[in-house]
Amino acid sequence: MNVNIKMMVISVALAIISLAIPYSGNNIAWVNDADYSFLTQVALPHLGITISSIIGGYNGALYLSITKDQTLDQLAGIYGIVATLMLIGGLYVSEPVYVFIYSLTCPPLVGIGTLKLSEYMPLRKRGVTFTLITLLLIPSIALLCIGITSRDWIMIIDFGTGLRVLFGALMGGLAANIKLMTLTEAHP
Repeated sequence: MNVNIKMMVISVALAIISLAIPYSGNNIAWVNDADYSFLTQVALPHLGITISSIIGGYNGALYLSITKDQTLDQLAGIYGIVATLMLIGGLYVSEPVYVFIYSLTCPPLVGIGTLKLSEYMPLRKRGVTFTLITLLLIPSIALLCIGITSRDWIMIIDFGTGLRVLFGALMGGLAANIKLMTLTEAHP
């Protein structure tokens, strides 16, 4: 249980730091400014949000499997659906408070929902799970560079943030599913 708390603290801290970078000044970085840096102003915050989401999704799925809480197990699918809807809503709402809320709370809930979904789908097969992680990794890498528009400015917190969080949390939940499969095979 202590490991889950530590992982959750790391996930939250990384998300807050990644989101604080864009909100520390203007959230619009002009590409033609002399002090513009794609790495520090765009890529690192996007990467931090994705890594935080992967850790959060992984942590949520492990928490569900460790606690064996019946109420949480019964509501896991609903939590996953609500979190996914919040993240899809991030495509239309870019208010800073909403972005912080879904970046911090949705990854563990999506991880919990992913683990619950794995009971009903063929996600218990290692090849299927690795394929899904790879398929989620491809758009996640593409979303790392999203934001450049024809007006030559980059929104650091943009419509892709919710998708970044969703893809990262799904990857984390699927990775936890692989770990649980390995533990089950080792200790039947």
